[in-house]
Amino acid sequence: MATSTASSNTSETVLNAIKRIASQEQGASSWWKPKGENSSLSSWFGKKNTSHSSTNTTGLFGRLFSTGTAAAAATAANATDNVNGFRVSHMVAYVFAILCVLLIIILFVHFFITPIFRLRPGTPGLVSIPGWDDGTLYWSSSSSVLPNESLPIRNQSYGYSFQVDIMIENPLAFSKTPRLLFHRGVAKETPSGETLLGVLERYNLAVALTPDTNDLLVSVLNQRHGMEISLLPNVPVQTPFRLSGVIMEQGMEVYLNGQLMKTRRFEAPPLDMTGDIVPQPGLATLRQLKLWGRMLSASEIRESTPALLTAKDFNLGPIPSSTSCASSS
Repeated sequence: MATSTASSNTSETVLNAIKRIASQEQGASSWWKPKGENSSLSSWFGKKNTSHSSTNTTGLFGRLFSTGTAAAAATAANATDNVNGFRVSHMVAYVFAILCVLLIIILFVHFFITPIFRLRPGTPGLVSIPGWDDGTLYWSSSSSVLPNESLPIRNQSYGYSFQVDIMIENPLAFSKTPRLLFHRGVAKETPSGETLLGVLERYNLAVALTPDTNDLLVSVLNQRHGMEISLLPNVPVQTPFRLSGVIMEQGMEVYLNGQLMKTRRFEAPPLDMTGDIVPQPGLATLRQLKLWGRMLSASEIRESTPALLTAKDFNLGPIPSSTSCASSS
């Protein structure tokens, strides 16, 4: 009886010891457990690690995915822009290259086969190019002395061309000497004789009417002091006409209203002299004197600009009913 009682006490003592140890273990593990958490150490670590890993993984891949998408979109946009820019630049380059090739072909044809561009009036060609006329125009509204220093032919006694619009106002003003319209030379103080050398000491070019007719004299003085004269008979009066001339080393050509009237071969080259161009008022009105420092062709003279003025442009009255003869004394 005593033995069973002792065994019972012993069992009870062991059971109490186990409970006490268990309660101590549970109390010992509760000091580091996070507040508000009911899970064990392993479950807490598992939950914490899982949440952290999930957050990190989501954030990392989210950022990577987001950045990758934006980069891909930007790359695609840049690629599109580059392709468009590449295409435009290449198209411009192709067009420019084609134009250069066409220009080279056209210039080759123009210079070696047949003229295409018409640089000056009267020259061969199909397409007129403005701004290439090398003539110098004077006397647009009035005529006055032109100093030699201002002329494109200031150093030339030949190898040049000229044109002038003339309106003879009073052809009945007769004289005993040639009636000068304009000249490039030195005039005599006292005219004498019936030739141009009777009114001019020396000259490079002289244009005059004969003393008692409306025949026109165009003259160049040669190196032998001989007068090289082209005579245009019965020129218009009270009607504008255009006189043109080409002065060469060995001869000259004289045109009336664009038509070749006279060709003269010189006995000697023109006298080596230059000078002012001097108009002579009273007998005729002079307009649109144009000078070129080169020899023009017949077609250039025929189509030269500006156009011949009309009688209305000269603003002149009717021909005088009576005249008085000029005296040479």
